[in-house]
Amino acid sequence: MPKFLFYLFLCLVIFFAGCGDVTEETNRTDINTENVSDYAAGNIKEEDLTKEIPDDLSCDDNNDCTDDVLNEGTGKCVHKRLETCCGDGFCDFLERCNDKTHTTVCPSDCPRTCAGVLTLSEFSCEGSCTLNRDNFVVTGSSILKVQMENIGELPLSSLSSSFTCRQTDSNVVHYDEKNEKEIYNNITIKDYFEGDKNKVVLKGNYFPNNTASYYLEISGIPEKTRLFLCIIRFTGGAVYKSAEIKLNFETESL
Repeated sequence: MPKFLFYLFLCLVIFFAGCGDVTEETNRTDINTENVSDYAAGNIKEEDLTKEIPDDLSCDDNNDCTDDVLNEGTGKCVHKRLETCCGDGFCDFLERCNDKTHTTVCPSDCPRTCAGVLTLSEFSCEGSCTLNRDNFVVTGSSILKVQMENIGELPLSSLSSSFTCRQTDSNVVHYDEKNEKEIYNNITIKDYFEGDKNKVVLKGNYFPNNTASYYLEISGIPEKTRLFLCIIRFTGGAVYKSAEIKLNFETESL
């Protein structure tokens, strides 16, 4: 065999033997890379794969204004602030004045800004009078009383009163001057706040002195039966409140 044919044959043997080794290594590489994980991609650290989260781990930070959750990926607690929570130091919209209750929802976060609101209880009477359905039967000197209360938060300053009385079968209206007037014959009526004051201040509902008494004092003994409709008005700043009562004057013989 010529020498060049021998060397050619030897080169071919070596070449094909080398190709067989590369294919085998390639196959092994294909097997090792079938499952590519986040760890292989570098997204998760090696210590995170081996980290164990204790069963008794609690993320509660004793703060009612945070949502406490565990991040299972990092094993760390996350405390997210709630959008609305009374006591977190933030005055949220829903924590301000409640127009129905006239009080601030969360006074620890928001200033008290609910406007003062005047309410009146039903009239009571003492002396020569009785309540008969929707009117007071008056046979002599009497005092009618109503309790006033500020159910709002801001004070009601310089509240004053006035009243008018009209005989139901007459168009004559009796206006009060100096809070006292004679409505017929010897019957006079005057009104005042407790302490014989003509003005009163009511603090907000979170103060103890947010109430006061109003009096309608009737003097004299009726000589004839008369029915009067009286309207009482309370004013002060932007406040206006009225109450209506009926006075049925009767002689004692009836």
